[in-house]
Amino acid sequence: MQMIDGGVTAPQGFIANGVLSGIKAGRTKEDTALIFSEKVCNAAGVFTQNVVKAEPVKLTKLRLSRHKAQGIIANSGNANACTGEQGAWVAVRMTRAAANSLSNSEKIGTKVDEDDILVCSTGVIGQQLPVEVIEDHMDELVDGLSKEGHEKARQAIMTTDTQYKECAVEIELSGKKVRIGTMAKGSGMIHINLGTLGVDLLYIRKRFGVMRELPFKRITRCGDRLLRLRAANRALRGRLLLFLGRLIGKKII
Repeated sequence: MQMIDGGVTAPQGFIANGVLSGIKAGRTKEDTALIFSEKVCNAAGVFTQNVVKAEPVKLTKLRLSRHKAQGIIANSGNANACTGEQGAWVAVRMTRAAANSLSNSEKIGTKVDEDDILVCSTGVIGQQLPVEVIEDHMDELVDGLSKEGHEKARQAIMTTDTQYKECAVEIELSGKKVRIGTMAKGSGMIHINLGTLGVDLLYIRKRFGVMRELPFKRITRCGDRLLRLRAANRALRGRLLLFLGRLIGKKII
């Protein structure tokens, strides 16, 4: 295994970006991130065990029932938790705005399905998220997507974190080089067992061959080991998301 640079964009076919939308007054660094795959990926996730779940968690969990995804729109500064029907609509609007902007972008050059965009929010609980500011900056967010964009994306999901969290590695599997890229956030957690996660948001990207079936039981076991052992408070938005990219070739690994 070799450590490499690039975070979530290290695997082939993944790009990212982060911008300052102005969700929370006084913030001077990026607060909105977008991670996008050139191809629709096999996808899976594990989520908070809390009975009360933030609206982005509910929507993402529903969409992952299809085991497919192509991108993640995420924000910090507001968790969109305990926000009711209005918050549920805000989560949908975030994914819709991302899909529309991606579909209209000459850089992307293809139609993106709203249902293939997942959503994550972290920050203050119980306040409505001003989704209009995210929508107003969506074209800027999409226009800036790049391999180097992981640096802004990792910043955009930070709240009380004192340092960004990302990692990328390259290994050889079945004679082919495989890249795994991650990005996470979380700080100051005080309880365990996915009441939420030690990291509120953890994104993993793999550069694999086409897979007929995604190892959902394996990601659940890995999520248990990696996240439930981490100290965590009982926040409402914990999740781990896994995308399996498909740009190595047609051989199933």
